[in-house]
Amino acid sequence: MPRRYVHVGKGKGVWSMYAKEERNRGFLAYALEFQRAADATSSPLVKAYLVGHALELLLKAYLLQHGYGESDLKSRRLGHRLDRLLTECKQHGLEARVALSADLVADIEAFSKSYAGKLLEYFSIIFLLAAPTVPDLGRVEEFTRQLSSILTEELRPA
Repeated sequence: MPRRYVHVGKGKGVWSMYAKEERNRGFLAYALEFQRAADATSSPLVKAYLVGHALELLLKAYLLQHGYGESDLKSRRLGHRLDRLLTECKQHGLEARVALSADLVADIEAFSKSYAGKLLEYFSIIFLLAAPTVPDLGRVEEFTRQLSSILTEELRPA
């Protein structure tokens, strides 16, 4: 019998495990594309946005692998908040897979404010007085690479 993506009957549909795995691989594929684009650009502002988006997708892919649904990830509580997504991932064993130093967590918390506030995406007249600040992303970029490696291994098709 072929793998089905969703069982539709009365009420809500139920996603098959195959469909969920494909969704998770899709999140990872998008994250890797943003990561490659970040590596290719020389613009600090564009690089920061692309690293942030790659990290957001990687953290969400990790949470999807650990039982979260897409609606959980779209909630106002999590949304685009890298710091909150990281906290959720830590509660689901991420620290056993990758080292999370206090400095890295502080960098992600600082970066999350600019990223979630859309300061990297939209110009504001206020930026003429004070440009948006982005912390040094060296540790964040390295963490993003490590997380993408972990998820690539975890989501490799059987």
